[in-house]
Amino acid sequence: MSSSGTGSGFNRRMARMVCMISNRSVSPGIGPPLAPVLSGRGGRIILRPGGLRAPPEWSTIGATATFFGPGRRAMATVGSGSYQYEVMETWAKLPAGWTFGPVSAVATDSRDRVYAFQRKDPPIIVFDRDGDYLSSWGHSAIADPHGIAIIDDVIYLTDRDDHVALKFTLDGKPLMVLGTRGKPSDTGATKDIELPPRSAGPFNKPTEMVVAPSGDLYVSDGYRNSRVHRFSKEGSLLASWGTPGKEAPGEFHLPHSLWVGPDGYVYVCDRENSRIQVFTAEGKFVSQWRDIHRPTDIYFNARQVAYVSELRPSISILDRSGKVLARFDSPSGHGLWVDSVGDIYLAEAGGKRLTKYVHKH
Repeated sequence: MSSSGTGSGFNRRMARMVCMISNRSVSPGIGPPLAPVLSGRGGRIILRPGGLRAPPEWSTIGATATFFGPGRRAMATVGSGSYQYEVMETWAKLPAGWTFGPVSAVATDSRDRVYAFQRKDPPIIVFDRDGDYLSSWGHSAIADPHGIAIIDDVIYLTDRDDHVALKFTLDGKPLMVLGTRGKPSDTGATKDIELPPRSAGPFNKPTEMVVAPSGDLYVSDGYRNSRVHRFSKEGSLLASWGTPGKEAPGEFHLPHSLWVGPDGYVYVCDRENSRIQVFTAEGKFVSQWRDIHRPTDIYFNARQVAYVSELRPSISILDRSGKVLARFDSPSGHGLWVDSVGDIYLAEAGGKRLTKYVHKH
């Protein structure tokens, strides 16, 4: 690969190039803006944030990047095969003077409107597919936003630090509250993320609520518990399962998210155990996926393809048996969702950003 200059001599014209540095994918959203600098070693390009050499884990093989002049970020194409995406970091357009807080989770409705769930008022911000601001709601209604799911145009939320799971209409009308605000169950836990001494009932810092095809509600619980709870559609507790642990089936260390498939199988992101556990609707262990690193969220599309955000950090796309179909680097995502045309939305709590991955059909 050649260039007309090195370092600041890079001619600031837009250039298209393929970075062949290591064996990982370009992730322009990680860290500060990346500037291309010739290394002088075999014509390789090194990506330097703020004048410093980028760590090896930021480098890539075969990822296409477009570099612009100062003050603008790289645009990249990530993924492989049928799962290739253009990265749009600045897709969401907030009203003047607004900034994102930590974006904990994201979901879309039947019209592909995008609902960002952030740890800041207003907690819900709604955008159209092009990223234009539409509305917001929920001021002072959520103490600590964590998980969001939208199924059949009903919104399911978890308020982690208030120990409740909530159900809303699309425009913010409350429909149901599970749990008692401010009253955690007794697991003996004193710190988030640490393995609790014991499991207990609902809830101690719940993480996600979803609805099954049967209408039953499932809640993963949580930062100070190690349980999955199943409720009737009316909100009555039907069953709970899970114990604190690191290896055995049914043991959890921070069940961080979950999904229920059309067959009723329940897929649980067992985050600190770096696995996804699969159960029947009644909580009987079926299998586990181990080619996963600290999964934070899971979404299945209509073809039963799973999309998982991980703290590698990366996004993995898997079939329903857990076989990896594609995997690419990403910013550290806390939640993700996929819309009706296959575009991925990644919620970044640490990065305070909502990134869109546009599927290249």
